[in-house]
Amino acid sequence: MTELELEPNTHKITPQKPRRKFRIWLFLFTTFFIMASLVTIAGFAMYLIYEADLPSVDELASNKYNDTLDVYAADGKIMAKFGDKRRIPRTFEQFPKQLMNAFIAAEDENFWTHGGVDYKAVLRAGIKWVTTGKKSGASTITMQVARNFFLTPERTLLRKAREIILSFRIEQTFSKEKIMELYLNKIFLGKRSYGVAAAAAVYYGKNLEELNLPQLAMIAGLPKAPSSFNPINNPKRAKLRRNYVLRRMNELDFISDKLYKHYKKSKLTAKIHRKEPQTNAPYVAEMVRLDMIKLFGESNIYNGYKVYTTVNSKLQNAANVAVQNGLINHSKRHGFKGAIGSIDKQFLNDNDKLIDELSHYTDYLQIKPAVVIEVKKNVAILFSEDESRIKIDKKAIRWASRSSKFLKILKPGDIVYISKHKKKNKKNKKNKKNKKNKKNSKEEHYYNLAQLPNAEASFVALDPNDGKILALVGGFDFQKNKFNRTTQALRQPGSSFKPFLYSAALNKKYTAATIINDAPVMFDFKAMKDTWKPKNYSGKFNGPTRFREALTKSMNVISIRILNDIGINYMMEYAKKFGFDKKSLERNLSLSLGNASIKPIELARGFATFANGGYKITPYFITKITKNNGEILYVSNPPRPCPTCNIDIIQQDKKIPDKQNDVLQKYNNKKLKPAIAPRTIKSDNVFIMRTILLDVVRRGTAVRASSLKRPDLAGKTGTTNDQVDAWFTGFNSDIVASVWVGRDNNKSLGHGETGGRAALPIWMEFMRTALKGTKISRLKKPSNVVSVTIDKETGMASHPDGSYTMKEYFRVGRAPKYATSKPNTVAPKRYRPKVEAKIEDLW
Repeated sequence: MTELELEPNTHKITPQKPRRKFRIWLFLFTTFFIMASLVTIAGFAMYLIYEADLPSVDELASNKYNDTLDVYAADGKIMAKFGDKRRIPRTFEQFPKQLMNAFIAAEDENFWTHGGVDYKAVLRAGIKWVTTGKKSGASTITMQVARNFFLTPERTLLRKAREIILSFRIEQTFSKEKIMELYLNKIFLGKRSYGVAAAAAVYYGKNLEELNLPQLAMIAGLPKAPSSFNPINNPKRAKLRRNYVLRRMNELDFISDKLYKHYKKSKLTAKIHRKEPQTNAPYVAEMVRLDMIKLFGESNIYNGYKVYTTVNSKLQNAANVAVQNGLINHSKRHGFKGAIGSIDKQFLNDNDKLIDELSHYTDYLQIKPAVVIEVKKNVAILFSEDESRIKIDKKAIRWASRSSKFLKILKPGDIVYISKHKKKNKKNKKNKKNKKNKKNSKEEHYYNLAQLPNAEASFVALDPNDGKILALVGGFDFQKNKFNRTTQALRQPGSSFKPFLYSAALNKKYTAATIINDAPVMFDFKAMKDTWKPKNYSGKFNGPTRFREALTKSMNVISIRILNDIGINYMMEYAKKFGFDKKSLERNLSLSLGNASIKPIELARGFATFANGGYKITPYFITKITKNNGEILYVSNPPRPCPTCNIDIIQQDKKIPDKQNDVLQKYNNKKLKPAIAPRTIKSDNVFIMRTILLDVVRRGTAVRASSLKRPDLAGKTGTTNDQVDAWFTGFNSDIVASVWVGRDNNKSLGHGETGGRAALPIWMEFMRTALKGTKISRLKKPSNVVSVTIDKETGMASHPDGSYTMKEYFRVGRAPKYATSKPNTVAPKRYRPKVEAKIEDLW
């Protein structure tokens, strides 16, 4: 083909190239314009559709952050903080400038200039997604505020559209400073901390202004992934994220190159800082939380409420220690159960491994886990997480083995519990300056082998004059079991119920000198084709016995005879005067021995009537409820005894407060009219009963308590069949304290574990603290009570010069007459019955 033939074709092709390019560009531009228009129309349509349904951003102006529910003891010490969110709101001016710079570097570098949406960031994220398939965040701080305050965390286009619309609104309504303030107070930063001030407290135990730059950068790196970048959960990733924030701050000229290079090498210093309760009363704190739910609803109680309780911090701490010591000692009396775990011997020199293994076991107030490292003839070396290596000698295991040989009890690798005890150096007897010795004597410690008890206990101390709960323990430890035995457990009171029976008898024809025959008795239950032959705990009978002695020595058979005489129906009605629910009492003669289902706090309430002179009070534990701003919502107005009010014995159908909420009244800036507790037991009855209960401590079943050397202490022990429940409730005019010891599975505490052995020592240990520095309460004899000398054998009036006589108290008009003109000078012979009698033959 010639050149002439080629030339025309060349001229035909050349002009067609620019036309094709033009058409391609025209197509692309038209497509883009149409798509942009559709997106704009769709966006505008979406705005019109969802704009009306979106919440008003004006709510942010008066935003109230969810807060904790704080519970305080009577002296203002913190007992508990409830709520999933730890928050410490701050104003914009209170935030360090470098803190805000750190968040801007990490989250939104154009925050101060954009209008709610950073289009450059959106474009970068879109290009990255198209080119790499990876998603990149483009949310601004304003968008995060919209999401955190108004939207759910779901990831959908619809939620993103709503987020963008709200962001525009927020920017139009609030200043940048206000938006930053909202963001820094709201953002979740891991470990239940919401807001930067709370994060500073949780991770560093400091205020914001006390943090250095690496610490600020660490907090600023958390919003993207509070768990993955958490310095506690993942220190390596957290450090990488912190250094990224520092690098971004350097790139934005917030810090110099020199500072960046210096700070990126710094070590992590974060660790969990929890503000421990100053007063350890978790059972009371939980009672408060449950009552707050009743008052305000579960969803509303974490809104900055402060609840002030009646708990006395000193007495509460004493109760905690007394209960744990009492249960640990009970456990020791029944032998060593063995190690609670073990670790391979190859790790005994690896402290990190030992600490990790011990972390699986709970530390309790009085006992902590330890690993046996080495065992010798007379000493064992143990490792505990907080004390490194410690020694225990053979005295520490004496309770666990008669031989006191370590090799028979412990072996290397065993994990056991140990208890720590204080001891003081012996004083120099020749040194006359005893006071200086007390101050200068160093406190040393020694350790004993211990074990976690199987038994449980409840303890409650009340002020009998208004019902305030001074201390309460619901079990060995709240971590072990959250069940509150003081307020929830239904247990048989055993002989602890007898004082109420004897009070009922005094209200009838009985006196403290009435003679009742302590002789064998048999009950024939024809309907059940069974017979009942009750016995005293000792298995012995004492013959004719005075009323006072019968209760002092807790004689069962006499109690049964008394109930049979006064009537079961009468007794059940009379028990209501002490606050007992009639439905919880058994309608049979075993009621005389405490066959009832009552809560420990109910028993304490009943004894408070003896302590306060005959008035029925209502236990309560909340004194005031306020908001964080100081607004008072509720104050307590408990019924109090009023001896001068001349209120007669109440009718049984009269309304008496029985619950905590009945004591609380809404505060209306007016002084509440004092509530008056009704008298339910006559003063002469209470006085005589109290003198008998004083004898229980002086020479009866609770004689061990006389070692406290307080003549004003009264009380009653209680033990149920097979030692399933052990009780002691004691009091004076200022305090009532009740102890129960038992097992949750209703099994026996063990042979000999009576109220005087299992429960009384707990009460005594507590009372040593409670009575310290207090005055002896004097018992005043009512005007309608007289003192008469009686014959101890007959209970009849006697001449004062009789050697076997005593003073006894009687209600006016009930004093006995003289039995003989000659005083009895010979003690009666011990009664030894040979024949059983049916109940109908004994009266």
